[in-house]
Amino acid sequence: MAALQAAAGKPILIGSDLYFGVPSADLVNSVTKTHGGDATVFAKKGNQYVRVATTLKTEEGTSAVGTTMDPNGPAFAKINSGAAYYGDATIFGKTYDTGYEPIKDELGAVIGAYFVGYPK
Repeated sequence: MAALQAAAGKPILIGSDLYFGVPSADLVNSVTKTHGGDATVFAKKGNQYVRVATTLKTEEGTSAVGTTMDPNGPAFAKINSGAAYYGDATIFGKTYDTGYEPIKDELGAVIGAYFVGYPK
């Protein structure tokens, strides 16, 4: 998680798009190449968290970019309240040991989330 956050730099939400100092796809690919596992950057759009960059694949084997965080999953309520979640989560039918941390703007509002996970 620390490597993902350090590589991201300051997040900026413009409209419904989340920006960092480096392109989000480069960010998640770089972190997983160095540390393994999977990584995702979510942008908050309305009441959902949308994957704007991820190394995760759907059950069909396609990129999970554009899919949303499970609102019934264990991380959703924690992220919404501005807190981190560390623990197990099932994502696209696979169980992961995960970490989710909120991305906040300069006023402290949650504008997205970081995810790192390792398959169990």
